[in-house]
Amino acid sequence: PVQANASRDQGPMNYLLLLLLSLHFCSAKPPRQPKSTYVKVPNVPEPRDFGLSDLLDTLSFSQLDETTDGDVSEAEFVAVVEQLVHEASLRAWKSLDGNGDNKLDLGELISVVDRSWVDKKNKKQVSKTFRPFTELWLFLWILSKHFAASDLSRSTRISQADFERLIRDILRFVPFLDERRLVFDAIAGIGVGDEDGAFGLTAWEGWRARRAKRRKPKKPTKKNQKESEL
Repeated sequence: PVQANASRDQGPMNYLLLLLLSLHFCSAKPPRQPKSTYVKVPNVPEPRDFGLSDLLDTLSFSQLDETTDGDVSEAEFVAVVEQLVHEASLRAWKSLDGNGDNKLDLGELISVVDRSWVDKKNKKQVSKTFRPFTELWLFLWILSKHFAASDLSRSTRISQADFERLIRDILRFVPFLDERRLVFDAIAGIGVGDEDGAFGLTAWEGWRARRAKRRKPKKPTKKNQKESEL
């Protein structure tokens, strides 16, 4: 069995790739497209995480405290996180399924990914950097791995039902569970969740304040301020 701490050594997305391959494509034959009709799966860089903190940061405490008892239990927290991921996946699907036929064509994915690669200029050269809409990145990556493991000579499409199954698998995936636990600990305190603990409004507001402080841009130094005035 895969141990939870193993994900810290190998990275969550490596496990995600293994999951997609093992659960959904064990019986699939290797891709065997004719060269004349070859379609290349777009390159989507591995996202750094599942984006749970960003999703949670949009909520008020009352939206977490479903029992309205003044505390958010781990069970309440888990339910909210799973709902947030589900809603984010629906928004991602809607933005990707351009013709609204409940099927995503590889060409639709390629179009979105291509637009996400933008020019990054520096003093010596112009390079490309991947800058998709933040909430979309994880789902672009999942879909790219799905198509990479598929026999594209048979189909270059995925149904919404199959996409939703991929998302449900993620919710039970070790790296996702690791990140969910780490976020809960960051809010409630390390070890609180291990004892069926909970967090209150003060802990929630403290976590959000710390995140806001990290996002706050640093004050420019005198040197940088002088350069910006030139």
